[in-house]
Amino acid sequence: MKSFLVIALAIIATAGQISAQDNPLLTTLDRVTEVYNEFEEFKNASRFAIGDHIRFLSGAVLNVVIEEMNSWSVMMKQKCPALRNTAAQGEVVSRCAEDAVFILAFHQDAIFDILEDMNDASNAVSIRVFEELIEFNIITGYNDFDSHFDSILVAARNNLNDYVNQVGVEMASLIAATTTLQEDVRSCINAAFMKIIKSC
Repeated sequence: MKSFLVIALAIIATAGQISAQDNPLLTTLDRVTEVYNEFEEFKNASRFAIGDHIRFLSGAVLNVVIEEMNSWSVMMKQKCPALRNTAAQGEVVSRCAEDAVFILAFHQDAIFDILEDMNDASNAVSIRVFEELIEFNIITGYNDFDSHFDSILVAARNNLNDYVNQVGVEMASLIAATTTLQEDVRSCINAAFMKIIKSC
């Protein structure tokens, strides 16, 4: 964010010294701002989508745990009353829940790592433009000023598309886990309680 503000202020300061109806400095500022905003909007939308889906998935897993515990509580009362409501049952739920938490954290961390890389890339664009501003001669290269930054901004947009694809792949994996994770937790609890009942 700081690097973007620096580049914006630098362009505005320089633009104030140029009198022209179509000021290339302001045009470049608009283009840099547009790319920067696209990065920021995608990052914000991704964070919201991740948080929203993880909340949904956490709730779904919790419902599975509650359903299975209620079901096995009845079964334990009938077939193994001595071991009903013991520490062993708590350990079952804890272990199965920990597995689910690990998987959720894995997907979340993978996406956040991509967004962090994306943040670095966004800052790098601003720094690169700022460096080019220092080197570029606005007097002799006035008419070529805007096009001079084409390669930087095109590369930035290509990077944005790459990050969008990477986040998309991870989000697809997270969404796919919606069904499998619930079933894995259910299977984990059922298998553990079957062992408890067999030990009666």
